[in-house]
Order: sequence, then structure tokens, then C-alpha cells
Amino acid sequence: RRPAHLGGEGIELGMAHRGRLNVLANLFNKPLGALCSEFEERGGGEVGDVKYHLGTHTVMELAGRRCHMSLAANPSHLEAVDPVVVGKTRAKQYFIGDVERRRVMAVLLHGDAAFSGQGIVAECMELSDIPTYTTGGTVHVVINNMIGFTTDPRASRSSYHCTNVAKGIEAPIVHVNGDDVEAVVHAMDLAARWRHAFRKDVVVDVVCYRRHGHNELDEPSLTQPLTYAEIRRHPTVLQLYARELEAARAVDAEAVRRLSESVLEEYEHEYAAAGQHQQRASDWLASNWQGGAINELTDSGKRPYNPTGVPLDLLRSIGAAATSLPEGFVAHPQVVTLLEERRLRVQQGSIDMALAEVLAFGALMLPFDPARPVFGRTAGDRSLDASTRALKGAGAGLDSYVAHPTVHVRLSGQDVERGTFNQRHAVVYDQRTAQPYTPLNNLGLGPQAQLQVCNSSLSEAAVLGFEYGYSL
Repeated sequence: RRPAHLGGEGIELGMAHRGRLNVLANLFNKPLGALCSEFEERGGGEVGDVKYHLGTHTVMELAGRRCHMSLAANPSHLEAVDPVVVGKTRAKQYFIGDVERRRVMAVLLHGDAAFSGQGIVAECMELSDIPTYTTGGTVHVVINNMIGFTTDPRASRSSYHCTNVAKGIEAPIVHVNGDDVEAVVHAMDLAARWRHAFRKDVVVDVVCYRRHGHNELDEPSLTQPLTYAEIRRHPTVLQLYARELEAARAVDAEAVRRLSESVLEEYEHEYAAAGQHQQRASDWLASNWQGGAINELTDSGKRPYNPTGVPLDLLRSIGAAATSLPEGFVAHPQVVTLLEERRLRVQQGSIDMALAEVLAFGALMLPFDPARPVFGRTAGDRSLDASTRALKGAGAGLDSYVAHPTVHVRLSGQDVERGTFNQRHAVVYDQRTAQPYTPLNNLGLGPQAQLQVCNSSLSEAAVLGFEYGYSL
């Protein structure tokens, strides 16, 4: 509730499978009967994965505000979801104009062994303050069970705390006792306030334990006999908090008993009604474009796409604009020569791969409506011009031009501004001032979308996941 109280409108959530059903039921308000039905796969709607790997979304009223909440799907590779969620967050911030990065935020739930053991966590954190990747801070919550399946901490990491990886970006780390319910709430409130105030990553390390085995069939005392003997003697969080409330005379034992019975009765009722639930593939989608399940939601059974062909005259205009520099701009002589060669190629129709990329990006960034007179064409003329038809060849499938809006283009990765082989030069630098200039963002052909060219850190998995999430 704190992010909503501070003006938040959206929360992108990512987590491993442990605790996901709890999150679905108690945070996203998914009916327990629906969960039971989906586990038994009644009534169709199977989506091809175990239910604690799949995502969902909802809109909730929090602190008097509508808040859009999404839970991303995640495979068993526990931390693979981290950059996907952060990328989705960045995209939502971009498209709603959240330049202060306070309206949409990311929350990631981690396990202790995965947080310290999987390199993608460090990769993702190192993206956190890079201008073209930052989301204004992620709240990381580590459910620190002090075990990784059967592996003790002494065998799973070299650092004292599982959260030490966050020291690499100097993120504050709050360690809190998972048995102290109100302390955990306070720690989470503090983290939300920190993120809002400083727009930096923050970590909450909930130090607790895993009461049962790793899965439904696991017997943990096989490898941790003393630990699990102690856990069996230890009161549950419910018992400890009930005693605390009773001691403070906030509730009495009878009220706790009635509440517990009502919860169990609700479980039984929901399980009995599970057969009445009608499954929908969209229930498991964390966005409007995710996985093969989206195919079931379209009439054709295929993902929609928009043809984006444009007349050659428009491509020539894009080529001329994209090879021009502002007056007084001093580019490197090699770049000047490259742009002159490209301008000549556009005029001659001799296009190489790098120039084709420039023209494609420019065509996407500009709105196009064949019904409007443009570049010598008459209004309402949707037919392909002769030169375009000749280039396409027979049977290519596009019989007429199709209108399309402006499309935001984001190019991301190592050395993408210049290009690894000195071929792109999407961003040109003034040799006197080192000021960057992006020709495609200055086409001067009317309203256009933005091109973002993002040199990334020397990351592989995190940047790939980030851009996948951005595309969702």
C-alpha cells in the first residue's frame, strides 16, 4: 500500500516458485477454487507449465488509487525473471511518460541461495543506475530460509550474508527477523519509502526458515537432522504473533481460534466449488502479449502483426535526412565520408545492410497513412508503386500499403551506438565538444517516435532479459 500512497500506479512483481500460490491468493486475490481447478486441469485451458511458474495480473484499489499489478511468469531458473521484470517496468515508465520513475516500480522476491549464487542478480543490479536502463530503483525482498534445497549456507556461498552481492552497488540492506511480523512490515515500509525518495535499489533480507521440505515429497531431516529437529520444536509465526497480540490484549485466544476455523472453512468451501470454475488462458498472463497462450485468444490462432512497407520516395527522404548533420557540427572525417557514401547509395538504390537498418528504423518511427497525399502520391492511393512491386517480386503477400502509427525503436546491447564493426554510427559525436547527435531522432519529416540507442554493460543474460521484458 505504501507505493500507492506515495503516488504509484503500477507494480511489476517477479519471484521464484516458492510462495507463488500464496502471492496469487493473498495479494492478487485469485480465488482458491480457481487455483484448485487449474491444478486438476478441469474444463480445458491448460497452458503447458506447472502452475507455480505462471504469471497473472490484476487491478486493485490501494490507498484510494487504482494500482495495476502484474506477476511475471518464471521458469525454474529462479533469477531469470529479474531483468524481465525490470525491463517491463522501464517500458511502462516510458510509455506513460513517467520520467521521475515514481509511478511504476519493480519488486523482486528472491531466495537466499539463488540471490548469492546466480550471476544474473549482479548483472541486473549493475544495470540499475545506467541512464538508459534505470527504473528508479527496485525493491528486492530476500526470503532467507538459510538453505538451498539441501545445501547449507557454508557450502552455497563465501560471503557472510547472502545479500552481500548488493554491496556492489551500495544498496542499503535491511536484515529483519521473519518471526517478527510487525518488524517485517516496518522493514518493507522503509524500503518503499527509500525507493521513492532516492530512486535507488534497496534490499530487505527476511531471515527466517523453511518449515517443510523443498517440495511436497521432500524429507529435509535426511540432510539437516538437527536443524529440522529444532524447527519442529519452534512455534509457527501465527502462534508467535497470536501470543504477542494476546499479551497486548489486542485479541483473545477465542478470536484467534474462530479466525483460524473460518479460514479452514473457506479452504474447504473453495475446494468443493473448484469444479465450477471456468479456466481462461488469459488468467495466467502477466501482460497482453506473453507466450504461446496468447495464440488461443486470437481468431486466427496466430499473433497479430502490422505490415510496415512504405513507398520508395519516403525511404529516399528518410535516407537523405538520416545522412545529414546540423550546421556547425564537426563529425570525425571517417563518419563524414560514411554519411556521404550512404547519401549516394540512397540516390542510386544500392543499399547495404547497415543502411537498410537506418531506413527500416526511420520508416517505423514515422507515421504512415497511404490514404493521405504524401511524396507525390494522391489521396486514397494504396497501391504499391512499380519500383516497390518489382523489388518485392511475385507472390510476396503484400498487395497494398497499410497504415501504421509511429513505433518507438529501442536498440540495446554492447557497443550498439557505433556498431562493433564501425558500421552503424546511430549516434555521432562532435569532435570538438564530444556532444552526441542522433540523426534518426531529427528526421524533420513531421511527427515521429523516438529512437533509443543504448550502449549496455558487458552483460549478456541480464540485457537480453531486460529487452525481452521491455518488449512485453
